[in-house]
Amino acid sequence: MQGKKVKIQRIGAKSTLYFRNYAHHVSPKTVSKLINSAILANKCSYAETDKISCGEITLAFNPLKHSRRERRMLERKVSNTIESCN
Repeated sequence: MQGKKVKIQRIGAKSTLYFRNYAHHVSPKTVSKLINSAILANKCSYAETDKISCGEITLAFNPLKHSRRERRMLERKVSNTIESCN
């Protein structure tokens, strides 16, 4: 389906995930819990989850600590979590 995709925009050390909240019915608690556990496990530096209700999540990475592979894995994990929320 066309409205069910999560789009990822990478600018510098930040990745922003855009999705249609009405199509996914994302639980802010579930996504926040996933992101907080990733921060504690040093998978990313910080994240902005203030705009989950608008369909936007921003993840920030430190290029000296986090490799491109780790960045893509976390993006995919968050994206899969969003897409599985229905």
